[in-house]
Amino acid sequence: MTVSRVLDLVSKELDPYIQERLTPYLGGLHWINILQQLDNARGKNTTLWVYKSSDLSMQLRVLTERLGNLGYPFDSQDRNRTCSSYGSVLRLIRNRWAHNDEFQAFDALQAIEISYALLIHIGANETASAVSDIRTDLLDSMGKNENPSAGPDESDTRRAKGERSGTSETKPENPSSLGYVNDCEEWQQVIIGEQSELDSMRSVRTREMVRSLIEDIVDVEGPVSPARVARLVGQAFGFSRLSKTRIAQITRQYQNAEVTQDQNGFLWPRSMTPENWRIFRTLGHRDFLEISPHELANALDFLCNSENKRDSPDKLRKELLKLYGRKRETSEIRKHLDSVIASHQSR
Repeated sequence: MTVSRVLDLVSKELDPYIQERLTPYLGGLHWINILQQLDNARGKNTTLWVYKSSDLSMQLRVLTERLGNLGYPFDSQDRNRTCSSYGSVLRLIRNRWAHNDEFQAFDALQAIEISYALLIHIGANETASAVSDIRTDLLDSMGKNENPSAGPDESDTRRAKGERSGTSETKPENPSSLGYVNDCEEWQQVIIGEQSELDSMRSVRTREMVRSLIEDIVDVEGPVSPARVARLVGQAFGFSRLSKTRIAQITRQYQNAEVTQDQNGFLWPRSMTPENWRIFRTLGHRDFLEISPHELANALDFLCNSENKRDSPDKLRKELLKLYGRKRETSEIRKHLDSVIASHQSR
């Protein structure tokens, strides 16, 4: 109940704050319309949920994701990206809360501290004071109970396990138009735990944290390489490199997350399906091998359609590498391109 109260307070302040900050760029629209347009451009199925400005998950996405040509307007002239840093941590907390994960005292305190810092940052001092009072109450209860639970209220049926906030009945997807997205969104790295916590994957709390990380990473970067997701999860627990054992521990959690894996193992958010996603993106932060064969096949479609080409597979491979600024075809890249050509020819 404690976490629910705090997140509700944050949400009530974020909606007007976001609208005020973005009004000069919106041309009379509400900020929620811009998020929906951006999702359409990214090839997401926008019929899967209702876009509501009061939805905290939507608010936190606007704070933390690149807003097209606007970039990151809430972090303008802020090298530390303070607003999006707080928002990124809250996205993970909100995800766990939406899954009805149990919040122990430490988790609740983290949610309170981050919420308080974000509220102070946006100038919502009065609400921040209310959050501070909640923190005092929690600390008092900790003095009476060595292991107080701050998990979701069992009577709160709005957050059924596995459901998104504000979802609507699923409707058939409309294939996104074949096109080109100018940037590849990069998930913002956060530290949410100690290395020792990742070692104890038997802990329900750790598995819940890992699952939340997986879903958030895939939602931002998907389709994304499973190796990259494991690497980013490890970094969130302070690891610069992961052993094969730890990688295996993380990848086993993919099946517990609300993501899907295609035939090549790449991870997709539930809002996208390969057969309807016709977009390809710039290389960005990714290595060429971290681009899904499906996405590269989309790029081949673009090359063929734009110049009406039906070249041989060898020539298509060279043109695809050139599109991504590559010249050499190593053995690994050759194998990757084999999957791309196979995907392209099966269409």
